[in-house]
Amino acid sequence: MNAKQVKKYFILADNAKALLQKSFNQLGLSGRFLDRILKIFRTIADLEKSELIKVAHLGEAMNYWVLDKKM
Repeated sequence: MNAKQVKKYFILADNAKALLQKSFNQLGLSGRFLDRILKIFRTIADLEKSELIKVAHLGEAMNYWVLDKKM
């Protein structure tokens, strides 16, 4: 996916954007990680037929990431 597609399809709610920035800074996440996790956010939002990526979508995706790290 290119940058234009990301801007078009990866629309975060304001509170989700703030939470993502806070998590990104506190956890020291990389840009590469952001590219991967954004796709998970979008997939979860799509499953709920939501145009916006909401805080709940971020939370669910981050839970999957935590579970993956434990394995």
